[in-house]
Parts: sequence; structure tokens; C-alpha cells
Amino acid sequence: MGELDEVRGMETTRVEATLPAVRWYPQGLWSLDRAVGFIRHGHLGWPGSSLIELYGDEHTGKSTLAYFIAGWFCGDRTLWVADLEKSLNIEYIEQVTSVAGHTGKIKVADYATGKKKKKARTDEIQMEEVVDAMLDPTVGAGVIDSIGMFTSIVAADKHVGERSVGQEAKTINDTTKRLANRLHADLLSTIIFALFVNHLVYTPWTIEETNFH
Repeated sequence: MGELDEVRGMETTRVEATLPAVRWYPQGLWSLDRAVGFIRHGHLGWPGSSLIELYGDEHTGKSTLAYFIAGWFCGDRTLWVADLEKSLNIEYIEQVTSVAGHTGKIKVADYATGKKKKKARTDEIQMEEVVDAMLDPTVGAGVIDSIGMFTSIVAADKHVGERSVGQEAKTINDTTKRLANRLHADLLSTIIFALFVNHLVYTPWTIEETNFH
């Protein structure tokens, strides 16, 4: 900047604002800390108050990595989970988060409600519960696994083949904005993480591969 200012004959621009410093959290995973960090400025690991989406093929370790990151970051605080796949392995998550150093509670948004748990709770309600839990200072992170399995109320209630264009994307967008609002508010208090897990879905055939004859 000094050389550029000298050429232009101007003074360096200064921004006056009271903003919290961004904190970075390396986790001791050499490749990951450098892949997600800001190496040029000497920062390793994830920036605090982040919304992270892990995506890729099925069975490649996305959920394991998400729970490891969340468990490491939570420490003795609570980890909230929305298991939209309805296939949560409690013992496995406890093992992964324990290896990461987590000693707090793990709370999972209930699949059903009522005394006998017979009334299913919608995916929207489960996600909202996790998002709203982010305002609790005893909560360190939240994991939504996975947004690829999210089923909206409209999609669940409609007839097979009936169209409901854009509803699921809109709901995920609303959830993301709500999470971002929680994370921005958190910049002035306790630093937290929110993690989305998503799947890459490949079409089994393409137009070029199709024989129409």
C-alpha cells in the first residue's frame, strides 16, 4: 500500500469502526487447517461464528468430520443436532465427539412429539429448534445432517408427482439467513459454529448418453 500511495500521491485509507476481532480455531488437522484457513495472514483453521457446509459424495466422511469439528469446538458446552436422515448412531457420535475432546451434552431435536411419541415433528420444526438453540450461551455448535434429506411440509403432504416448485430451497434459504443472524449476534458474545451436511447427487444418465432410437 505504501508504494501505491506514493505513486498516487494519496494517503492510506483508514476505516474507523468498533468491530470484534475475528478469531481463528485450528484443530490440529494439518491439511484441513490450511485448506480452510487464511494462510497469507497466518491464520489456520476455521474462523469463529461461521456457517459451514460440508458437501460431497455419500459415505465419504462428511458427517464424521462435522461431528468432530463441532465436538472439538464445543468443549464442555452443548452440541445440538437435527438428524434429518433419521439414522443417527448415538454411540458413534459420542465416540467421534469424545475423540475431539467434547465433554458436554449432545441434544438431538426429537423426531416426534406427544406422550407416546406418535406425532411426527416436521423437518422445519427440528431445524428451527437447533437454530434457536444457538442463542443459548451454553450451546457451542449445531449440526444439521443433512439438508439433502430435508423434506418440507408441502412435499410431505402432497400427492406423488404433484409439483411444489422452490419450497424446499426457500426453506433452506430462510434457515440459512436465520442462522446467519444468530451467528452475527454471537460475534459480541460466545463464538459458535453451525454446520450443514449435504450430499452431491449425480444424475445416472445424461442427454448425450440416452439412445432415443
